[in-house]
Amino acid sequence: MWASLLGFVLLSAYATAVPSWWDKLRAPHEIPEWQEQHPALMALLNNDDDAIGATVDFESRIVNGNKATPHQFPYQAALVVRLESENTICGGSLLSTKYVLTAAHCTDLSLYVTVYLGVHNLSDYTEHTRVVQTVFRSDIIVHEQYNTSGYQNDVSVIKLPVSVAFSYAIQPVRLPSFDHKDNTFLSVEAIVSGWGRTTDASPDGTDTLHYATLSVISNAACRTLYPTLQDTNICTRGANRSGTCQGETKTS
Repeated sequence: MWASLLGFVLLSAYATAVPSWWDKLRAPHEIPEWQEQHPALMALLNNDDDAIGATVDFESRIVNGNKATPHQFPYQAALVVRLESENTICGGSLLSTKYVLTAAHCTDLSLYVTVYLGVHNLSDYTEHTRVVQTVFRSDIIVHEQYNTSGYQNDVSVIKLPVSVAFSYAIQPVRLPSFDHKDNTFLSVEAIVSGWGRTTDASPDGTDTLHYATLSVISNAACRTLYPTLQDTNICTRGANRSGTCQGETKTS
């Protein structure tokens, strides 16, 4: 349910292995600085029944997804987020030539964010399609009603300093029209994609983009696990335990 995504590395022209500094990047919830400012989310991740009112099996959850073909999801963005103490990893979706959508809990402590677009294999710096831009805190817009107690309105938008040119590798995500504002999308197929861990217990992400196909479930069913869920949220569930792990971003 919580999103967070990966990183990137400067390599020599023919490098193919995931670089050492990418291996050392940690998801936000693994960093003490972030943990101190997000106790409610840590309680959820740590399966604190008293805090969340339900038992959530995070440890055995497996993505069971598929490797994406190059640029199958051209709206996918990889984000390296600079905190006070170190870099962390997140991800998002390109909304337009100037804006990227991500989670507020990824950016609320950020000093700046490096955005990577047009990327398929993070460890392959020879990809000619990738576009890299650095965005400072002043151009990161966190939802004005976002809060870290119940994690309502966990949304932020990153404003790129330079408009990107669309190509086969870089495209905006398709969004519902205003006519769908009251649609619950119950049982509609959804796609989750990212470079995150293939299991919650895995120490590293994957260097090539992966995805899984999920199904939208009712908020009533979802509240049995997430009591703070809002009516405006959408929950998904995957067959064979497919779904998101730390380092992935929900898209559809």
